[in-house]
Amino acid sequence: MTKIIRYLTLILVILMLLPLIAGCKNGGEDNESKLVSGPEGFVPHLGKADYSGKTLRVLASHKDAVFGASQIAPIENESEIVNDAFMNRNDKLEEEYGFKIEAIYTDSFDKFTARVKDDIFAGSDDYDVISSGVMALAPLVTENILIDLKTIEGSHLRLDQEWWDVASHSGFTIGNKLFFATGDIFVTDDENTVVTYFNKDLISKYNLDSPYTLVKEGTWTLDRMYEMAKTVAKEDGDGEMNVTGNDVWGLVGGAFEAYKYILGCNCPQVFKDENDIPYLGMTQEKSIDACTKVFEMFTDRSTTAYIEQYYAWDHADASKVVDNFYSGQALFYAAFMYTVNSGKMRETKVNYGILPQPKFDENQEKYTSTINPY
Repeated sequence: MTKIIRYLTLILVILMLLPLIAGCKNGGEDNESKLVSGPEGFVPHLGKADYSGKTLRVLASHKDAVFGASQIAPIENESEIVNDAFMNRNDKLEEEYGFKIEAIYTDSFDKFTARVKDDIFAGSDDYDVISSGVMALAPLVTENILIDLKTIEGSHLRLDQEWWDVASHSGFTIGNKLFFATGDIFVTDDENTVVTYFNKDLISKYNLDSPYTLVKEGTWTLDRMYEMAKTVAKEDGDGEMNVTGNDVWGLVGGAFEAYKYILGCNCPQVFKDENDIPYLGMTQEKSIDACTKVFEMFTDRSTTAYIEQYYAWDHADASKVVDNFYSGQALFYAAFMYTVNSGKMRETKVNYGILPQPKFDENQEKYTSTINPY
């Protein structure tokens, strides 16, 4: 079993490093040849290696989602920059090291977790690496199914290196043990970063301070955001704010986004004790104050429209709430970074910008944007 784990970590570290190495290409056949045939290979601390005939099998939770085909094993060129970059990565790995990458899928987080449990207890050897969100991986930790990555003998993972998202380790560890990690193997963590979109045209129309300037000066705060949202919000003359008329909103999004603004105040819901054991910290004074500020902004129905005020989150018409941003009828839109690649954002005529989550107040040292917990 130890030999298998060592073999897997060798390949996994190659996957982590390649996006960085591939980014150094200058173009042309000569440069390509130098990149592939260097004396030490893609990963200097591994040296040259030959895994011809091997297949790295990855179990992923969703075929058509971020843990699926597009980032693990894309099967065709789609003329999409990200998809093709992952395809190019896999082609170069096969050319340099001889192995192929294959993805195996489940239909949901629950089925993913159940399959891993069943396969471990049955001694199955159907896959080598598992890939999913924390929601699916965390239950495997509590049942002692995952191994602490820091304890793997002979590992070449180099967990402190730049191809890992080292900043996430402190949040992932439990009792100083690291059971899963993320990094340059995916763009999932980048795409799922929480952001706030803003309408530049409405900023100009109402002569508001540039949000970019506020961010640079350290004055982009919840209070400033709420103040700007209230300035822009206007009902269309019928005496009632609604999401299907001509009203202009200060903020649109979902109820799910509210707690992300609390986290943006550097108020995590979970803290660690001296032994790195998590405990709930939502009752701390600052957390309560941040929650109060966010609650006030989200429940102000003259300024904010969130989906669950009007529809169930999965209702067919739920998107009508956030569509107000795409039509130019909302100043702020609480969403994720991946929204920038959506069809609606690509097609909108709105001149928009992207901001980090606002601070609690100007005394907060830095901006904090969380990621999708799924």
